Amino acid sequence: MRRTATAVTLTLLGVLAIGGCAQKRVSAVNWQHPTLPQEAWAQDRGECRRYARREMEREAGLPANAPAGDNLSGGLNSYNQRMSSYELGRVQQRAFDSCMRRLGYVPISK
Repeated sequence: MRRTATAVTLTLLGVLAIGGCAQKRVSAVNWQHPTLPQEAWAQDRGECRRYARREMEREAGLPANAPAGDNLSGGLNSYNQRMSSYELGRVQQRAFDSCMRRLGYVPISK
């Protein structure tokens, strides 16, 4: 029981840390809207960031029910956590991009 509680706590802390790191990654591309005034862009970006974060958190909740590994597989668990972080960042980036496109924005190079 104690192992499960520890695993859940570590998973939640990992998701929060991932969210913070992945949030920075969402801003990697500049976006512009062909018809909206530039003053409206920040609000739409914020809406898409919130949407992307919710999608990432939803995705992160799926594997949280997996049983905790034993101490012998610590290296593999660490690798899996890093890969999960990477994948969750990609989920968040794709969600942000699709939200911006859905609102009519187009990516531009920096």
